[in-house]
Amino acid sequence: MAVYTRPVIPSFAIGTWVAASAVVARLAMLAAPSDLWLAKGVWILAVGLWGWFIPRALRNLVQLSSARDVRPNGAILLSTVATQAIALLAFRLYPQLRWSTSPLIALGAACYVAGAFVILRHYATDRGWRLAGDWDNSNCILHGALSITGLAAATSGVLSDTTATLLWACTGAVLVMVEAIELARAIVRLRLFGWRDGLLVYDVSQWARNFTFGMFYAFTLAFAERFDPHAALHAARLLILRFGPYVVLFFLVAEAGLMLLHFGRGLGCRGNGSATGGLDSI
Repeated sequence: MAVYTRPVIPSFAIGTWVAASAVVARLAMLAAPSDLWLAKGVWILAVGLWGWFIPRALRNLVQLSSARDVRPNGAILLSTVATQAIALLAFRLYPQLRWSTSPLIALGAACYVAGAFVILRHYATDRGWRLAGDWDNSNCILHGALSITGLAAATSGVLSDTTATLLWACTGAVLVMVEAIELARAIVRLRLFGWRDGLLVYDVSQWARNFTFGMFYAFTLAFAERFDPHAALHAARLLILRFGPYVVLFFLVAEAGLMLLHFGRGLGCRGNGSATGGLDSI
């Protein structure tokens, strides 16, 4: 437990426990919509985890805002993900409390602003970082956390058409920028290390990409159901709604394949007496 709670950056990974608990509660809702005792029980557990996690996250965000010797990454935005996951499930389980979740959504948005500032400041001021080795897998949460914030705000009904459209467009722009950096990193790593050590490597943090793309699709779906976008964005929305599930499925299958390849190589190395068993992460 201490390995997750004491170090500043790894401590934010606890936010995945909160979000995962919220997902389990949502699945319980879908499986038994007329009998919500299990969903409510898991949600209470998620709220308890969030109540334990968020004071630490806020304290660490404040610490990171003044620290220049720590390399932050997208994991710190799990403070936003956890908070918005609690808000989303709250007004799905208790529709009558829809408007009372606004402070939670606002808190999650504030965590996003603080976390994104710390991450972007690091890359803007640290002249020594290199794209191939220093851009973190979890930085894709820059758009994933913004997507879940938009989803929570859109589902709660607190956004006007104009605000929702602006937030959705900004989220899409952040997605394009972050994934353009990811594409550039892939090209650089391919040139430096080749396919095996440059691209066909596995790390658990890479699963974050499945969350981020899935969340943008969910935000787009909620946006399409509730708001009328500007005509210039209509075609982009239709494109995402049509092909988004296939993109999410592609990344899911690709990541599962990399994981199987990684563990298969690890077993092979041990079987051959190698002490290296496994590959380096991106």
